[in-house]
Amino acid sequence: MDSEYSSTTAGPLSDAAVVLDSVDAAIITIDTIGTILEINRATERLFKYKEVELVAKNIKILMPTPHRDEHDTYLANHLKTKKTSIIGVGRQVVGLRSDQTTFPIHLAVGKHTTNGKTLYTGIIHDLSHQVARTEDSTRLGQILDESLNEIFAFDAHSFKFSMISRGALSNLGYTRDEALSMTPVDIKPDHTIESFKKLINPLLDGSKLRILFSTRHKRKDGTLYDVNVSLTLSNAAPSTPEFVAIVDDVTEKNRMLKMMHQSQKLEAIGQLTGGIAHDFNNLLTVISGNLELLEPVVSTALHQDILKDARDAANMGARLTNRLLAFASQSSLTPNTVNINKLVLEMIELVRRTIGDNISLETNLTSNLWTTKVDISQLENSLLNLAINSRDAMPEGGRLSIGTKNMTITNLDKASEQALLGDFVQITVSDTGQGIDAENIGEIFEPFYTTKQEKLGTGLGLSMVYGFVRQSGGFIDVKSAPNQKTEFALHVPRVLSELDNRSSVINTIQNDPKLPKTILIVEDEDSVRKLTRRRLEKLGHNVIEASDGYEALTLFNRTDGIDIVFSDMVMSAGMSGYDLAKAIFTSHPTVAFLLTSGYATELIDSDKLEVLGVSLLKKPYTIDDLELHISRL
Repeated sequence: MDSEYSSTTAGPLSDAAVVLDSVDAAIITIDTIGTILEINRATERLFKYKEVELVAKNIKILMPTPHRDEHDTYLANHLKTKKTSIIGVGRQVVGLRSDQTTFPIHLAVGKHTTNGKTLYTGIIHDLSHQVARTEDSTRLGQILDESLNEIFAFDAHSFKFSMISRGALSNLGYTRDEALSMTPVDIKPDHTIESFKKLINPLLDGSKLRILFSTRHKRKDGTLYDVNVSLTLSNAAPSTPEFVAIVDDVTEKNRMLKMMHQSQKLEAIGQLTGGIAHDFNNLLTVISGNLELLEPVVSTALHQDILKDARDAANMGARLTNRLLAFASQSSLTPNTVNINKLVLEMIELVRRTIGDNISLETNLTSNLWTTKVDISQLENSLLNLAINSRDAMPEGGRLSIGTKNMTITNLDKASEQALLGDFVQITVSDTGQGIDAENIGEIFEPFYTTKQEKLGTGLGLSMVYGFVRQSGGFIDVKSAPNQKTEFALHVPRVLSELDNRSSVINTIQNDPKLPKTILIVEDEDSVRKLTRRRLEKLGHNVIEASDGYEALTLFNRTDGIDIVFSDMVMSAGMSGYDLAKAIFTSHPTVAFLLTSGYATELIDSDKLEVLGVSLLKKPYTIDDLELHISRL
C-alpha cells in the first residue's frame, strides 16, 4: 500500500477513500504501537462504532479478552524479531463490537511503508453467517447421529455405504469400519441386488423424489426387525450422487398393531359365536326337551333307538355350544381357590392313560407355588385338551411335559403379545411333536380352526382353553416352530388369600319342596316357553306364563301365591331376568327366583347373582335338572 492510502486529505486521496468505503469488508490501518489511523465505512457497520470513536484509539478496543491482553506482546515480538506469524496469512479470530458482543471474523493483515513509516492494514470479513451455518450443520449432524432413527448414505453406483449414523451402528451391531464395507442389500434379507435396483429406479430416472417402503433389517447376530424406510437421491456429495435413507425401527409398533388386530378379531369372533351359541341353545332346549317328553309314550324298541340317537345328537350339540361360549368368555364359571400343583398331580394318571404308552410324561412343578382361583373343572378340561393336542402332534411318540412356576410381569414391552401386568401362576404343557408353523400359529385359537385330519378334531379345544383363561383374568402364550418343541403357557392370576370371604344373601322359602308350587315362567321364545310349561306341569306344578319382564312384573304384582319366578336371563323387550329379580326383591325379598340362559354377558359377573341369592340353570337342561333346581328353592 503506497503513501496515497495513508491520508484522508482532499485531492486524489479522496478518490481512494471513496473506493475503500465502497468495499463490504472492514479495512483498518494501524501504526507500530497499534493506534488506529484510518477505517472505512464497513468498519463502522461491522463493529458498531463511529469513525471518531475508533481513530486514534488502540486496535485492542476491537478485541475481546484474552486477545486484547496479548496483542501488545505479539506486536513487540514482531518488531524485535522481524518474524511474521500473522502478516500475509489469513485466519479466523474473534471481534468485539461496541455493545461488547463477540462475533467470528476472518482477518488478513498486510504490512507496508508510507512516508518512511511502517503501517499495518487489516482486511476483516464477518463470518457470523458462515459459522452459524456450519455450527447448525454440525449440531444437526450430531442430533441425527445420536437419533434412534437409522440414517444411511450410500453411493448411487456402487451402493457402498459412505455414511452411517451411530444409531444405525448400535442397532445393527456392526462397527463403522465393518458397515462401510457393506451395501443396503447386505442388511435387507428380503432384497437382492436386482430387486433393490428395481425399487430405487424411480429415483434415478427422476420420476419420483422420494420412495417410502417397509422391509426388514438383519443385525450382525442374525436377528430381524421391521423397518420403514424413506429414501431420497442427494447431489450434495462431493463426488458422485448418493442415496440418503432415513430408517425407523417399527418392530414394537407392528407388534402392538398385530396384538390389537388379533384382539379385535378374536373379540368379534367371540361376539358372533356367543350369539350363535345362544340361539342354538334355545333350539337345543326345545329339541331335547320335547324328545324327553316323548320318551315315556314311545313303546317300540326301534322308536326308542331313534329317540336315543336324536337325544345323543342334541347332547353333542350342547357340548359344542358350551365350548363356543367358553371361547366367547361367556361361560358360567365357578371359581375356587386351588393349588395348581395338587391339581396337576391328581390328573397325572388320567393324562397318562390319555396320551398312550409311546409318549413319556414328566412334570416340573415349582415348590411354594402361589395359589389361584379358577373353575377347577374348566382348568382340568383345558389341561386335558392340551395333552390330547400334544398326543396327536406326536404320532410316533415323544415327550410331554407339564410344569408350573410363579411369574410376575411388570413390563409389557418385554412380554408376549397377550400378556397382562401382575402376579400369575404359569402352567406349561410342552411336547416334542410336529410343531406349528408361523402361518398357522396366529389362528389356532379361532373356533373350528384345526390342522388335524378330518374327524380327528372339531377345532374347538384350543378355543375353549383360550376363552376360559381370558375369562379367568389371565392370558395364554404359545411358542412353536415346525418339527420343534411346542409349548402352551397358561397364566392365571394369583390370589393373596386362600379363603373366599365374600358372603351372599340366599333367599329361601319354607314350603315343602314336594308340594306343588305356583311358578311364573318368563320367556320370550314361544317354543321354549311352551316346552317349559309342559315340563313344569308334568312335575305337578301350577304355571303362569309371561313373554317378557314387564308383563311378568305386572302379573306378579296382581297375582297372589306365586312361589317361584323362573325367568330367562336375556329377553328382547329390554328388561333382563336379572333386572326383573331386582324389581321383585324390592317388595318381596323372600320369593324364590331361578334364572336360565344359553348365553348372557351377565353370566361373567356371578357376584351379581350371589348377592341376590339367585340360582342359574344353563340351557339346554333336562327335566331332571329342572326338578333338582326347583326342589332346592
